[in-house]
Amino acid sequence: MQPAAAASAAPPFSCQECGAGCDGAVRCGGCGALAFCCDAHRRRHCAPRGRHAPEDCARMASQLARGAALLAPPFAWCKKAPQQLCRMLAALGCHDAPAWSAACPLHGPAARPDAAPWLPAPGAPPAASARGDWERAWHVPADGGGAPAWRHRWGAAQPGAAAVASWAAHYAAAGLSPASPAALLLHAPLTLWHVLARVLPAHGRPLPPVNSQLEVFYLGARGELSFLPCFLETALLLPPGTRLSVHMIGPDVPPALDGRAVTWAELPGGRLTRGLTVALWHGSFHSVQAAWARRRAAGGEGARAIPAGAPHLVFAPNAGLPAFESWRPTLQLLAAGGRARGDDEGGGGGAGAPPFVATDYCEEAAHQSQLLLQALLPPSGAPPGAAPLAAAVNPFRCPVPAGGHGTPLPACGNALLFGWV
Repeated sequence: MQPAAAASAAPPFSCQECGAGCDGAVRCGGCGALAFCCDAHRRRHCAPRGRHAPEDCARMASQLARGAALLAPPFAWCKKAPQQLCRMLAALGCHDAPAWSAACPLHGPAARPDAAPWLPAPGAPPAASARGDWERAWHVPADGGGAPAWRHRWGAAQPGAAAVASWAAHYAAAGLSPASPAALLLHAPLTLWHVLARVLPAHGRPLPPVNSQLEVFYLGARGELSFLPCFLETALLLPPGTRLSVHMIGPDVPPALDGRAVTWAELPGGRLTRGLTVALWHGSFHSVQAAWARRRAAGGEGARAIPAGAPHLVFAPNAGLPAFESWRPTLQLLAAGGRARGDDEGGGGGAGAPPFVATDYCEEAAHQSQLLLQALLPPSGAPPGAAPLAAAVNPFRCPVPAGGHGTPLPACGNALLFGWV
């Protein structure tokens, strides 16, 4: 892939009336947060009895006014245009490495998710070299040389929820230069850690005891498949003795990788009492749950990677809940305890709904998602025995703005957290 290759740029916005791409020159005169391809479509959409109600207009005007400050980029390099960021990665010599190519703001959205570089061959033991895969993901030269100011050193992350509360704090703790683009690879792993170590404990869901297994269902995985070893950062920040298992589930997981898993146990300092296992599952969560029930019944090799019990967390990054009809049966299944019909062993059966935390790109997307949860699970938007999690800004959101999400509202990946606990 040629860095910063010339290409016909897609229109930055979508007409809210017809869906056609547009440049944002024609907007709602009240909030400025909706773009249109022509004035006729603006008038139709924003008419007194149109689809843009006055209360929606007022809410989105407030979101647009505060959005730039609310989602301010944490570092100076984050303010570069996608083409400039692409050239920066090329100048650092890492652009074409699988993980960095997927993280490139210009080329990453079109990249095919690929977990194969990190997975053992079919039939081989699922163990892998944690340090070796980490250094491949970070594109560290074989001789260990290069630019230590921007490459994340193996073992630099240390356990501790109290000290790491922002990008600046994490960069300082890991010895990273503020000019390092490391946050492009770390925003998903650190968002997951933030939810496990800070959000859930703050709502009465502490981490399991030391030397426990910590199961996470990670729904909608896509780009993360290209930088799986970066989730070692999540494991390294958890308390010593924690064994983290992340089940990445989604239709973008290649079918050929369904049920494949990799385990990294060789952590810094010989701390072999903890580690990270990532298992991949193709399909939506409710269909995967049904497949797990069938595999358990059949037994044998096909059941090896299936989780044995209820997850500590169900996490759905950049979920877009109202945009995809497949979320409805998944949310209903999770609210019922996360157990497929006929599955009496796994997925939280009888234990109540597991905590569910999702993220989305902007305030309005989070608001619409919460309305969907309230419609499916009235009146609060949470299952019995759980409490709704109000939308909150994620301190480890993607550091660069997101393009192509349709509206002029400020947005970035994993921007806001919400759900139930």
